[in-house]
Amino acid sequence: MLWAVLCMSGCRHATPSTPKVISDTTQRVLSLGQTSVSDTIDLGRLHAGEVVRMTVNLRNDASRPVLILAATTSCGCTSVEYERHPIAPSHTGSISFTFDSKGFYGYQLKQIRLRTSLGTAPYTLWLTAEVE
Repeated sequence: MLWAVLCMSGCRHATPSTPKVISDTTQRVLSLGQTSVSDTIDLGRLHAGEVVRMTVNLRNDASRPVLILAATTSCGCTSVEYERHPIAPSHTGSISFTFDSKGFYGYQLKQIRLRTSLGTAPYTLWLTAEVE
């Protein structure tokens, strides 16, 4: 319930601006295994209307192949694309996401949930940003 309140905070409309697309080229590698449940990526300070695109590598630390079965987001401002083939143990796959800050200001907390073949508990990727 708390995450729902936090996700909805800052949903007031900001002054429209020309969208600026920010692509992150940092090679981030997150662990996707039987013990990992979530990770957080801080998108930093953004101006309202900026769009962030990022690709994140997921390393399979499990002892068997992992398949991402589904991906959902907590808000229409965030979209996600993922590979639809198994990731072998000790190998990496990737997901790409986009966060559009148009209409937001203040602290933002967004969620990407990945349902995998590892079990019933989803892998949750939290996105944080401060929108000015």
